[in-house]
Amino acid sequence: MTNPDAKNAKHLFRRMLIFFLPFIVFFIFLMVTGFYSGEMVPISLVVDLQQRGVPIRFAPVWEWSEIYQYKLQSALVRQPELMILSSSRGLFFHPIVASRNPDAFYNASVPSSQTIQHAAFAHELARNNAMPDIIMLVIDITRYRADQFNDKTVPPLVSLETEMQGFTTNLAYWIYQTTVDAPEQIAYMRKVTNAHLDEWIWGKHALARGYRATGQIVRFNEKIDGPFGLDTIGGFDSTDVSSEMLDALDDILALAQENGTVIVGVLPPYNSDLFQRMLDTDGYDYLPYAVEAIQERFDQYNMPLHNFTDPQSVGGSDAEIWDHWHPGDLLSLRIFKAIAEAHPDLFAPYTDVTLLGQIIDNAHDPVNLFTTEDSRSIDPLTLTGG
Repeated sequence: MTNPDAKNAKHLFRRMLIFFLPFIVFFIFLMVTGFYSGEMVPISLVVDLQQRGVPIRFAPVWEWSEIYQYKLQSALVRQPELMILSSSRGLFFHPIVASRNPDAFYNASVPSSQTIQHAAFAHELARNNAMPDIIMLVIDITRYRADQFNDKTVPPLVSLETEMQGFTTNLAYWIYQTTVDAPEQIAYMRKVTNAHLDEWIWGKHALARGYRATGQIVRFNEKIDGPFGLDTIGGFDSTDVSSEMLDALDDILALAQENGTVIVGVLPPYNSDLFQRMLDTDGYDYLPYAVEAIQERFDQYNMPLHNFTDPQSVGGSDAEIWDHWHPGDLLSLRIFKAIAEAHPDLFAPYTDVTLLGQIIDNAHDPVNLFTTEDSRSIDPLTLTGG
């Protein structure tokens, strides 16, 4: 005789299954497509695959802290001997600058980062016995004004909290994209599927501006002409320089000295008209004092600092700065070549200055040398004229 309670329980279970089945299918669809697209892949997994040689171009819709975490984890796994540490102004140093030992190179540039975050980054490397032999520290002097607001909180290294934060953020975004903006998402997936690239494209932004295992960004930059307003930068009517930034600079220089690391400082170029307007404007009185204070710190620790705020100082021009603010591929090569020539004892094991000179001399575009307009990569060796 059938137990009525058991029969009712089975009936209830079937009804609940029928009710929840569409939600289960939808959730599985989200998980599969989210992983396939790269939007819901743990950063640690991407780092592991990239550093094991799997060709991945990675750039999901993420927060600043996730980019920082991705670059830090990558640097810890890669343990480079030569590392770029910068904001977005150093993103375009291509690994060709270390053609003699490309495995020793990593570009750890994080957009919108400042000296405070760079010092924290270096401390994490030191705690894990992963300090490079050479750090090229790209310093944005406009971040050294006394009222500079530091709104970037450095996240802790590899934790369940940061992984879950990124996962839930991307899950929420992915649900939005899949349900609200489905046509755009379908178009993106189709574009990735039809890209015919020799690498995985993980993340919504990866086609246009994705990162590779070496930390380089793959991005085609549209040249922006016309005036660039000073209000975009923001001034401060004072000669005061940020003590917070200078303390962070002291911190990273002292840490490097303790660990036998040489820091080569770089003040990167600006559009010459923009920079002159800043110098001529009362709101930017702090700039020459910032340069002087930064130079004093480097002299104190016997580390070299190169002032390339004028693009002509490395043989470049305003045409090679794609948005008045960021050096493109060509100008970045000029900067690195000038530094390698100034310090042959440091850079000879990594940099072939003759090769860089050939690429510069045969440059086909003032901004984009390594990426085509349709996001394909150009082999740097084809740019030597050979």
